[in-house]
Amino acid sequence: MAQNFEDFGIYGIQSGYVGEQRTTCPKCSSTRQSSHKNIKCLSVNADKGTWFCHHCGHSGGLFEKQNFRRFEPKPVKSNALTPTEKVYQWFESRKIPKEVVDRNRITIEKVFLSQLEKEDTCICFNYFLGDMLVNIKYRNPQKVFQQVKSGSKVFYKLNDLENQTEAIITEGEVDALSFEVAGLINAVSVPDGGINPEVRQIQTKLDYLDNCSEYFKNMHRIYLATDSDAPGIRLREELARRLGKTRCWIVRYPKDCKDANEVLVKYGKAKLKECIEKSELYPIEGIHYANDRRDELKDLYDNGFPNGAKTGYSNLDELITFFGSQLTIVTGIPSHGKSNFMDQLMLKLAINHNWSWGIFSPENATIEIHLLRLCEILVGKPFLKDYNGRMSFDEMEGARDFINEHTFFILPDNEEYRLERILEAASGLVLKHGIKGLILDPWNTLEHQYGNDSETIYTGKVLNQLKYFARIHDIHLILVAHPRKMARKKDSKLFEVPTLYDISGSANWFNIADNGMVVYRQFSEDFTESYPIVYIQKVKHKFIGKTGFAKFDFDVSCQRYIEKAGKQGRNELENHVELCTAGYPSSWMTEWENRNDEDVGF
Repeated sequence: MAQNFEDFGIYGIQSGYVGEQRTTCPKCSSTRQSSHKNIKCLSVNADKGTWFCHHCGHSGGLFEKQNFRRFEPKPVKSNALTPTEKVYQWFESRKIPKEVVDRNRITIEKVFLSQLEKEDTCICFNYFLGDMLVNIKYRNPQKVFQQVKSGSKVFYKLNDLENQTEAIITEGEVDALSFEVAGLINAVSVPDGGINPEVRQIQTKLDYLDNCSEYFKNMHRIYLATDSDAPGIRLREELARRLGKTRCWIVRYPKDCKDANEVLVKYGKAKLKECIEKSELYPIEGIHYANDRRDELKDLYDNGFPNGAKTGYSNLDELITFFGSQLTIVTGIPSHGKSNFMDQLMLKLAINHNWSWGIFSPENATIEIHLLRLCEILVGKPFLKDYNGRMSFDEMEGARDFINEHTFFILPDNEEYRLERILEAASGLVLKHGIKGLILDPWNTLEHQYGNDSETIYTGKVLNQLKYFARIHDIHLILVAHPRKMARKKDSKLFEVPTLYDISGSANWFNIADNGMVVYRQFSEDFTESYPIVYIQKVKHKFIGKTGFAKFDFDVSCQRYIEKAGKQGRNELENHVELCTAGYPSSWMTEWENRNDEDVGF
């Protein structure tokens, strides 16, 4: 197995160098024109053993097992023609001159538009990666858009970000061209426009961020110049969450302008450039102004709070729903099923709402054993042989593929479980995969450095750090912690239901958390029967939920928590089935639902 950069044709890399180094690309540099052959277009991270070419997109790593999806752009075919005078005139009406149209290699082509079910002559916005044409967006005179089949999801004008430290992200190709007219060539456009506020599953709509993440790693400033309507605001928020709000600036347009091109047409390029110069940094840490949130407040006024993500457990959904920017503390007596229930929540939200997760759970003996449990929960059948009704190989493969797309295991090398390393990995997952949830399970496996702080002060600092991390990345962070003290019931061998106050570190666990959850197994006095109860002991915001408890049964054959739902609960699950099972075995939801009426236990 190759272990050196030279084995991949990559030379001039210094070992032990911290950060990224630049060199020529073994794939494209030798083929470029003579004046560009020596441009160092390949970024190399010697520490991680990875590389990425900003010209041709060539990427890879020293190690055979990579935990990320490689982006391999492919060329697309075009039968394009030079723009007609009428096309140039249309762009002139939008204040985009001929030289800008020609520089960006805009063409025309007659294509079949599936929405109209007929052919039409369209303007072609050509997406290049280096000199490779990787995508085309077609626009006809009636503003019907369509992208070429099998095109790669990248930003429009991506080449203009090479060697830049600042970027402008717009919502449309004409807006990116408008900034170029204003002298700001480092403007790109997302390929798929804004995000409908009502749409829950947006990961595939943002694949371009995953594919182009290397271009933004070294950006100092990123100007978010999306439209000022609801889809534009949601796009802006998601871009800021993924790219990091601390380096993002909000571009605002005059009140009578919705986008950049409208500013250019109405007021000219000087005014458009002024929009960048007067852009606003995402709120300064610790200082917030009401006017910084005027768009968001108007959206809240018009539409109210969005619905939180639901698990599909009807009784639990009445108590708590799941939003980003939240810290939930989970506790419970050891071996009462905390980790297993966290797996249930994670998979339920992945199925119902397409949430993807990062999970740090080193108490699982190996990742393979954790995967076994997740497969059993998803399929609803035993994994191992010698069990009746064992899942088929195809069912196991399908479950594994789903887990691979929605769950990313964080397990630093050398068992160095410092919180900083865990959160650094989680930040990378937000950028590259857009995770919406993070589970740290449990607290006691993290390396704690108290310094001169007492346990109480240290715990408060770390919980506030985690709460801030959840907020700036807009994720739901779940932290599992064991109780320090466990009291027995009076005249009984059974334990009392613990509370967040029972976790070592005193009242900080309850006071700082947004939500508090306890997983408890209710035993009979002779310990022959038991069933799990999930207590919601704290919900900070009333639109999220309320305190209470939900009872479950547990199917030991597949490690699933089963809620004995009535008709209303079953109807809620039925409403989710079509959405949840798109592209995956339908048995995952129907099996889960059908078991709701069975009388099963530990």
